[in-house]
Amino acid sequence: MEDFELPQLASECCRPNIGEVLSSVVSQIDRQLKSGSGELLLTGVSTGFPEIDRLTLGLQAGELIVIAGRPGSGRYALALKIVEHIAGTLGQPVVFHSLTNTVEEVGLRLLSCTSGVDSYRMRTGQLDESDWQNISSGLATLHSALLAIESNPRGDIESCIERTRQHAKHFGRPLGLIVIDDFHAFSFVGNQCNLSEARFNALGALHDLAVDLNTPLLILSQLDAQVDRRHDIKPSLADLPRSGFIEAVADTILLLHRDYDHEFDVNPPRGKRQCFIKIHEAKSRFDFSGECQIPLAKGLMPISLHWGTQSA
Repeated sequence: MEDFELPQLASECCRPNIGEVLSSVVSQIDRQLKSGSGELLLTGVSTGFPEIDRLTLGLQAGELIVIAGRPGSGRYALALKIVEHIAGTLGQPVVFHSLTNTVEEVGLRLLSCTSGVDSYRMRTGQLDESDWQNISSGLATLHSALLAIESNPRGDIESCIERTRQHAKHFGRPLGLIVIDDFHAFSFVGNQCNLSEARFNALGALHDLAVDLNTPLLILSQLDAQVDRRHDIKPSLADLPRSGFIEAVADTILLLHRDYDHEFDVNPPRGKRQCFIKIHEAKSRFDFSGECQIPLAKGLMPISLHWGTQSA
């Protein structure tokens, strides 16, 4: 048998580098320590909610983030508030894909979130002068925002990915966020794989998109109906639809449920309706889990934060 020689590899590629890696890690820790500001330094894009930012350190570039909840849990409203903050306040480009609503419906809900005017009264025209002033302020905030809203009623994931790349190229700068509402509305008709495999492949493709564009990608997902039938309504990863393998692919998972102990008054003052939701960080790349409680009403600050524990 002839002698087989391994090809010579460049010495620079085959040397221990743990010392350099640890040096870089310690430098990052040292910079954090010496900042001296006492403020939380985010490593990702701010959501606009300090309590969520404290849990996640911001929405991390290149990661797949999931917000999941039952209907009425506030996941859609929360996503719109995050979009409003990143596109309107931070001025970063955002691409929003709606698989369940028209662009006009998304626009109306987004304007309601930004202006603080109830969407029901906007639809019925029950508006007074102060409402119109708030709407005008919301229009001014959103009109110049770098925000693209896409309607995809057919649930075509290939179109979703391609349109996102086109928008990213058009903006000519890194995207601040990609949002998909809702993942389970994707259609896989004609796909050679079974539904479970098709959804798993779709999640992988979306994760690759986030990595390629170096952008956080946020998808909204539903939870199984069994949550509503339990005495303890706090959701867990097991309540995610198993067919999607979301818990295996996602980097960060936030599970939502309504806080019925802090619901708004039966007859609240006009324009002052409050809906409190609890958010449980069920999965994190930082090996940290925790909970926070926030209201989804204009001008209100998060109520409290319950610190989590480090994961095993």
